Amino acid sequence: MASIINNTFGQETHPRLDKNDTANIPYPCNGYKSLCQKRYDQVSSLCTHNSFAYKKISPLSNQDLDFSAQLESGVRAFMLDLHKPALTQVENFIDGLGKEIFGEKREYGASDQAENNTSGRNAIHLCHANCVLLDMGRLYTHLETFKKFLDDNPREIITFIIENFDDFPATRIEKDFQRSGLDKYVFTPKSEAQNQDGTYSWDTLESMINADKRLVVFTDKGADTKSVKWLLPEWEYVTETPFKNIINKTELSCDADRPADHGMHPLYVLNHFSYKESKILNVDFSVPQPKEEVEKSKFNDIESFRKHISVCKQKWGDATIPNYLAVDWFEVGDGLQAVAEINGVSDEERIHPGHGKYGEADSSGVSIGAHNQMYQMCSIYTVIYLILYFLVALKFI
Repeated sequence: MASIINNTFGQETHPRLDKNDTANIPYPCNGYKSLCQKRYDQVSSLCTHNSFAYKKISPLSNQDLDFSAQLESGVRAFMLDLHKPALTQVENFIDGLGKEIFGEKREYGASDQAENNTSGRNAIHLCHANCVLLDMGRLYTHLETFKKFLDDNPREIITFIIENFDDFPATRIEKDFQRSGLDKYVFTPKSEAQNQDGTYSWDTLESMINADKRLVVFTDKGADTKSVKWLLPEWEYVTETPFKNIINKTELSCDADRPADHGMHPLYVLNHFSYKESKILNVDFSVPQPKEEVEKSKFNDIESFRKHISVCKQKWGDATIPNYLAVDWFEVGDGLQAVAEINGVSDEERIHPGHGKYGEADSSGVSIGAHNQMYQMCSIYTVIYLILYFLVALKFI
């Protein structure tokens, strides 16, 4: 497969254009030649919601296919949730109870808390809700998958939308990007491109490709552009529609849900997914709409997307597009077709970066056996956590 990819998108057969050569575009940008001269903010991408949550046996999963399969299929934007590892969360929960009951709290060693340590309690994990319930492992191992993809496909641009749940400092997040080597591709906005009204004049896709800065990274919390210039504060650039869409209770919305107090921004996340409400021992939970229900209800079919997008364009104005169409179970339905229609292209025009079947190998760089061991450990933590959680919820503690 690697040889096919390199022959199709490799450095030698598909060189980057000279910056002054815009008369003819011989090579595609994100799969389409017609996108090359569009600015980044004029292009829409299919975005996977909780992109990392592809653990098949978990009710908290939002996807079925791993990062490699998502990239190969055409997904170009990824929502990543950053958490402290499960052991830390269980310890914090137990310590919190100890402090409340006994007025004591255990202190951990300085070596575990060292900011430059990418392992142990200071590791960053990709988790859904928390790492006790669904833990997909360390961030940097997954970033290596994206590094390889960008290495192999020099005409592709991707975006990360990070939810920094446990408030990791920007410099700590940077270390995982450095360890994976992905930091070589991060895009840093030019100061001269900042407009007086607070907006930003984005580069064209071709310019980003020529500069080999093909990864845009937003974070909802913890940005510090003085220290880490490429980790961008999401709410200064992006507007998101509501994400807590409960089945049969709310229509898919086009309202600007976040940021609550920063006004509208030119980049839009259109959240096209829904949750269902569940109860466990009288405690309410919202879980992703299962894949089978998405298929049965045609939630991800093209007419559903067209209706949602049409309503939003009426509200936002025709000049505004959903830059990131966020979905669950991206391989179900017509998300890629919807994005192609937004971009004014057809899927038949797309030059695919990869070929072949999706393999069973895990794309994170961690062996399946190691993942199974990790999941077994997480199951132990899950049992402990849930027992304590429900005891507290039911007021037995």
